[in-house]
Amino acid sequence: MTEQMTKCELYNGKPEDVCALADQSLWNYDYPLRTIIGTYNLLCQDRWERCLPQMLFYFGMLPSCIFAGYVSDRFGRKTSLMIFLALECVFLSVLIVVRGYIAFLILRYFTGLCI
Repeated sequence: MTEQMTKCELYNGKPEDVCALADQSLWNYDYPLRTIIGTYNLLCQDRWERCLPQMLFYFGMLPSCIFAGYVSDRFGRKTSLMIFLALECVFLSVLIVVRGYIAFLILRYFTGLCI
């Protein structure tokens, strides 16, 4: 082990300890997986932004329940299912390559709209 501990080693399981570390904007994440927190650096001062994508997804599902019922009655269950599935595939495909946080949030809303 090196003389200087990495930021991951300094973390002992309490969020307060992570937030106490200086200059979180310069953190280098050691894990190979890309996560929302690591990609957009959502730590400490941005705690509320961590749950925003899931909240927008569920807000997208609210009008979808009413709208999907209408489309299903109008065009049939199989046709409406294929339409919503195709739209969801498009939105999820774009969601994979998007880089900005605002665009990510917008696409999460539209993904929820297609459920």
